[in-house]
Amino acid sequence: MNRLDEIFQQKKKCITFYATLGYPNENDFFDLVRLLVENGMDILEIGIPVQNPFLDGKTVANTHARVIKQGFDQATCDRLLGELRNRYPELPIVIMSYSKGVDNYRLTERSHLYDGLLCPDQSITGIDHVIEIYNETMEEKTLQEKLKNNQHFAYVMSGNVPTGSSSEPATGYLETSAYLRQHTNLPIQIGFGISSPEHVSSILQHDLNGVIVGSELIRKIDTVPYSELKAYIQALCEAAHQ
Repeated sequence: MNRLDEIFQQKKKCITFYATLGYPNENDFFDLVRLLVENGMDILEIGIPVQNPFLDGKTVANTHARVIKQGFDQATCDRLLGELRNRYPELPIVIMSYSKGVDNYRLTERSHLYDGLLCPDQSITGIDHVIEIYNETMEEKTLQEKLKNNQHFAYVMSGNVPTGSSSEPATGYLETSAYLRQHTNLPIQIGFGISSPEHVSSILQHDLNGVIVGSELIRKIDTVPYSELKAYIQALCEAAHQ
């Protein structure tokens, strides 16, 4: 069974954390993954860097730019993803990259290294393990087309906004998730703008299966000591699993 399907069967509510592959550097990246795993993370979403991550806010975009500047290439991508899978063979891993990254790093040919593939600017067809992203501005035809292609879980944006763009999550996800509930049995996770345990608890009081945290985690990585970062991760995981 796919690791994503398995984790959603095992747990009523899940928490996913986003990290850019190789950020802030390779050693610190693996230290972060270890910290996340040891403190309650259910699913890891890995961003593969591209030059113009236009759906992402400045915080995530800066991580892409920094990793690319460090010399990120196909060999680096393959090596880091391979090491990640070897270290954590049971960890559900979602790869997120834009269409340019999917093509440049031949991600559709690396499915043995991940459990789901998310491409926010293009629906990928003809392969397994595709995860689609949704928001409240999409027409019903688009939603239906995405659902036909979607496996493992549906990624619903809290609203049609860039990542990390607000102190409070948008609420468009309520409309989107209500529609999806009527048309699919896929688990639903909410991302974009989720930054606190209070946000997690508020969102998961609805008929939803998980939350995704990214930008605020990166801000913490960049600005706070290890002890505070650990406490933050623990608090989010506790809110998700209560």
